[in-house]
Amino acid sequence: MLRVTLLGLAICFSAASAFAQEGVLAELYGRGVHNYYAGQYDEAHRYLSMAIDNGSRDARAYFFRGLVNQATGREQEAKADYQMAAQLEVQTGASSAVSRSLTRI
Repeated sequence: MLRVTLLGLAICFSAASAFAQEGVLAELYGRGVHNYYAGQYDEAHRYLSMAIDNGSRDARAYFFRGLVNQATGREQEAKADYQMAAQLEVQTGASSAVSRSLTRI
């Protein structure tokens, strides 16, 4: 009985940790987008890269980093980000979320 309880606690902590990580990644993505629209491309790149480098599978992070890379003349990096974004968009089925986030562009 004790093993089941400890296993249950471990699963709960793991789920809570994953949920917290998603929140942090979403915050980094949000800061990156905010800085992109403010024209602060270095900061936008930094936040979006932090989200991506820490495991974000959000296609929007790659699309926005691609836009930042394109705006700053890094065409090869932009192309790679756009390709990854498109792959993730298909894999995750996030087309509507991506479309909404890119409406202003």
